[in-house]
Amino acid sequence: GPAGGFREGIQRALSRGGADWIYVCEDDVVLLQLDRPLVGDLVERVEALHPGSPIDVAAVVAYGRKLDDRSGHTTPHHPGDADFVETDCAAWGCTLLNQNALRALEVLPDDAMFFGYEDFDFFLHIGCLGGTVLLDGLTARDAAAQVDAKGRTEQFRGQRPDDAAERAWRHYYAA
Repeated sequence: GPAGGFREGIQRALSRGGADWIYVCEDDVVLLQLDRPLVGDLVERVEALHPGSPIDVAAVVAYGRKLDDRSGHTTPHHPGDADFVETDCAAWGCTLLNQNALRALEVLPDDAMFFGYEDFDFFLHIGCLGGTVLLDGLTARDAAAQVDAKGRTEQFRGQRPDDAAERAWRHYYAA
């Protein structure tokens, strides 16, 4: 499942070292319409939050979700005009991970989890361990049409092989 793939990729990146950040992305995320270099720009903006000091942000996401602690229900987290806002959990989508924070927190995706739960679990786990998950307001505003069922369906209309796949996405992204 997705958690196993992301876990393997993250472990390989961590074992190689070198870069401070790991960029993970799902194969059906449509952020290609954005007219700027996303990853380089995002790293610069995150690092500017704490110039000259270690970055305490564990993950920066494009699709944040707010968790209702009483019901366990999540809803899309819309950042308003903010550049970055803390968020509870996220879908993998397009995610920037801080290698130093992942090592310090000793957190990886749980490959026993499957579709729709592994990403939720991973980001909640980061927060429970004291890490910070930020929603990138710039990207979130550009991707707003993809974070709920209607927007996701419209984004991929005519690109899915059958109605069953579309119904599965509609269920997963129900808001």
